[in-house]
Amino acid sequence: MIRRILCLGVAFVTLMALSGCDPLGKPSLPQEFGIRVTDGTLRIWTGSPCRGTTAIDVTFNMDHRDKTELKLEAGPLPKVVGYAHVPPNPGAEVEYFTVGGPYPGFDVVTPLPAGFDWRTADTVSFFLTGAPVFGGSTSALAEAIRESARHPADSYWFPGAGWLDPQTIGAQDGKKFLALCSRDPAKGQHLPRVFGVRVTDGALRIWPGRYCGPVDDVILTFQPGQADLVLAADSRNAVSFDSMSATGPYPGFAVVRPLPSGFDWRAAKTVQLRVYRTNGDPWTTTTDLGPAAAESGHHAPDTYWFQGFGWLDPADVVGKDGKDLLTACAPEPQRR
Repeated sequence: MIRRILCLGVAFVTLMALSGCDPLGKPSLPQEFGIRVTDGTLRIWTGSPCRGTTAIDVTFNMDHRDKTELKLEAGPLPKVVGYAHVPPNPGAEVEYFTVGGPYPGFDVVTPLPAGFDWRTADTVSFFLTGAPVFGGSTSALAEAIRESARHPADSYWFPGAGWLDPQTIGAQDGKKFLALCSRDPAKGQHLPRVFGVRVTDGALRIWPGRYCGPVDDVILTFQPGQADLVLAADSRNAVSFDSMSATGPYPGFAVVRPLPSGFDWRAAKTVQLRVYRTNGDPWTTTTDLGPAAAESGHHAPDTYWFQGFGWLDPADVVGKDGKDLLTACAPEPQRR
């Protein structure tokens, strides 16, 4: 079973801060996050969504004796009776974070001390782990404390770029700095890993694009609201994965985390599929559900919506897989 080996665990946040540890190599640009003060609270913006985050470490005065930490971890998954393993934790999507909470999807492992006033600190460090691309950095607090009231509520202070909002960050991210979970352009071009969605007889169908063969675990994540479906295959049997209905049934799989009671996929905007196997990258592109909901009736039953590529049937997928895109279970192409 695939298990991501992360160079950063919650216990090694300080080491990462000093070494720039990154599973894909040290970033070519400084990683930064935004901060601001709103209604007396310290707010953090990662600059881009950090999907699958399983741990957060917020440290004030990292390099001082009086450093103070807040540590969070994603809530654990239950172990299924009769199954040899617990699937990977789906984590949570993190983009905007308020010191003091709430912290949806996370348990507080190390709380801030009672009465702690973050305004007395000089710096704040913010680190994430668990997402496909992750990291962290440190920011001085003085500018945000002094200037936040002079800037709109959606503008945040990025130390190397100034005050940015969602409309202006794109001009700097990947050029002057890297938002915490943005892909490093120096890593080169890569084929997007995508999957198909469509609606058939009112049910949302998920297609990995090509046959996956035996798999260990399957995770679907709907946003907004972080609704996860976590499925585990019985390790005693080779459970194949070809396609599925998002709301079941799920033959061959145990439901480790079901979708919330009363869940209606029509209320979601996006879905992401992760397929865990012995080898391979489980992370796919987040897919908009709008086209599937609006247009499925105009396309043949074996045709699915692929984010960035439109409606594709099996022959289309075969022609593009490995050339223009990677399907959910396709092997990574060999680098020359």
